[in-house]
Amino acid sequence: MSRAAARSRSPRKRRIPKWGPLLVWALVLCWPGAGPILPPWEDDGAAAHAKPPEERVEDRVDDEVEEEVEDEVEQQVEDRLENRTEDRVEDRTESRIEDRVQNRVEEEVEQEVEHDVADKLESAVEREVEDEAAERAEYGSRDEAERAGAEDRHGSRADEDERNGSDHEDAEQETDRRKTGRHRREGTAATGSVNAERARSVQTAVVTRILDDLGRSEDVIADEVLVLIPDRQSDAALRRMAEQGLRPAGSRPLPALGGRLVRVLVPDGRITAARDVLKETLPEAVAVDYNHLYRPAENRRTAQMPHAASDDPPRTLLRPETSAGSQLPAIGLVDSALDRTHPCFRQARIRERSFLPAGSTPARRHGTMTASVILADPTCGVRGVSPQSPLYLASVFMVLPDWGPATTAEALVEALDWLAGLPVRVVVLALAGPPNALLEAAVGRAARKGLLLFAAAGNDGPHAPPRYPAAYPAVFAVTAVDRKGRPYVHAARGAHVAFAAPGVAVTVAVPGGGREQASGTSFAAAFAGAAAARLLARSSFPEAATRQAILARLLRYVEDLPPAGRDPLTGYGLIRTHLPQRLVPR
Repeated sequence: MSRAAARSRSPRKRRIPKWGPLLVWALVLCWPGAGPILPPWEDDGAAAHAKPPEERVEDRVDDEVEEEVEDEVEQQVEDRLENRTEDRVEDRTESRIEDRVQNRVEEEVEQEVEHDVADKLESAVEREVEDEAAERAEYGSRDEAERAGAEDRHGSRADEDERNGSDHEDAEQETDRRKTGRHRREGTAATGSVNAERARSVQTAVVTRILDDLGRSEDVIADEVLVLIPDRQSDAALRRMAEQGLRPAGSRPLPALGGRLVRVLVPDGRITAARDVLKETLPEAVAVDYNHLYRPAENRRTAQMPHAASDDPPRTLLRPETSAGSQLPAIGLVDSALDRTHPCFRQARIRERSFLPAGSTPARRHGTMTASVILADPTCGVRGVSPQSPLYLASVFMVLPDWGPATTAEALVEALDWLAGLPVRVVVLALAGPPNALLEAAVGRAARKGLLLFAAAGNDGPHAPPRYPAAYPAVFAVTAVDRKGRPYVHAARGAHVAFAAPGVAVTVAVPGGGREQASGTSFAAAFAGAAAARLLARSSFPEAATRQAILARLLRYVEDLPPAGRDPLTGYGLIRTHLPQRLVPR
C-alpha cells in the first residue's frame, strides 16, 4: 500500500495545537548555529520551495501515524490469517490422522475378535466331536442291543406288522448296509450310476444361500435337487432325466406315503436351472424343489439347574395319568438323537432310527432336551408330560462344520414316511425352516393317513415370515409362552399359529445326565403333542376320526389367552391335559 493511498483512506488527521508552530519557530530562531531546515521529503535542490514549518510538521506527524497504523494493521491481518490457516491445517491434519488411527485400530480389533471366535468355535467343535466319538464307542454296542430288543418286541405285534410291514426287512437292510459299507445316499439310479465319492459323507456337501421367488434367503445343498414322482411312473421319469443330462444320485421308494424320492446331482451347481428343467421334463412329478436345510427350533439356554425336583411344566397344566401306559398312543418325534443313558429315560420305551449318512456326526443335545419334555421320569428332576407313552424317534440332525446341527428336506421326507408306517397317532416336528414342495407333500399325505402333526412355530422373531412345516395347513403350529401366559419374545407369529404351550425357561434334560432351563418353540411343540396324545387316549378316538373332529375335542382343553378368540400370538390358546378354569379378565 502506498503512503498517498493510505493518506487518502485515513479517516481523520490528528489536530496540532495552534501554538505548536510558534513553539517550533522559536526553537529554530533561538538555536545557535541553526541553518535552514529542509523537510525530510525534499532534497537540497527543492530547499527554495520549502513548505512552511507548520505544514512540514503536520505532514511528518501524519506520515509517522500512518506508518504505525499500517504496520499495526498488517501485523494484525497477518496474525489472524496465520492463526486461521494454522487452525484449519491443524484440524484437517488431526482429523485425517485420527481417522487413520481409528480405522487401523478397528481392523486390528476385528481381526483379533474374528480369530478368537474362530479358535473358540474350532475348539468347541473338536471337543463335541471327540465327546460324541467317545460316547458312541462306549455306548454303541449297548444301544444296538437295546434297539434290537425293541424291534423284536414290536415285531411280535400284529398291528405293527400290518402298518409297517416286516421289521425283519428293516433289520436285513441294516445288515446289508453294514456289510457293503454303503448308506442310503448311495441309491442306484436307473442308469446304474452311483456317485460313491459324493455319497461317502454329507459333511463334505457344499451349503449355499439362494433367494426364493419372494426375495428371501434360503440355505440349500449347493448341487442337489429333489423330485417326488409317482412310483408307477418312476422308470420313465428316470429315463427322461438321463436324456436331459441330469443324473440321479439316489432313489428310494416311500412305501407309507407313496411315490419315489429321487435326489438329482447337479455337478455344475446350477440348481435353479436344473429345477426348472425337471419341472418341464416331468409334468407328472408330485413335487420338485431344492434340498433345503432345517435347524432345531431352540433359541437359547437359560441357566444350568441344580439336581433338585422341578415343577416344569407348571402343575396347573398337568394332571397325573389315569390311563395305563399300554393305552397311551405312541408319539413320533423328528429331532436329533438323544442320550439314552440319561436318568430321565431309564423307564422310557424308545425306538430310534437314524436317517443320517454314514460317517456323519449325529447331534444329540436338542433331541435329549425335547424328548425329556415328552417322557422324562419325574424323579430325574424334569417333569415329562406323558412318561408312559412309547416314543419313536427319527434322528435327522447331524453336526455340519461351520453350521452346527442341521438336517435336509430329504431326511425329513424319509422320516415322515417311516413314522407314517408305524402305530403312531401324534408326531412332533421340533424344527423350522423354509418352505419346500416335497416336505409339503409329505406332511399332507401323513395327515391324510391320520397323523396329528405338531410343529414348532419358529424362533426368528415376531416379524419374521412363517416357518415350515408349521405353516402348512396340515400341521398344528405351536408357539411358546411363559408361566404367566405371555408370548415368547422370539417366537414367530401369524394366522397359522394354532396352539400355545410352555416353552420359556422350561427345565429340560441335557446329555451327560444334567439338566438346564431353556426356551424355544420346540419345547412348546413337544408339550402340545404329548398333551394331545393323553387327550386322545382319554377320548378313545378311532383312527378314522377327521382332523376337524379331533381339533374340536382338543379345543375343550384349551384355555383362551388374551386377546379373546384365535389370534396370531397364541392361536386358540394354551393347551392343557385337563379341562381348564377360565381366566379372570385382566
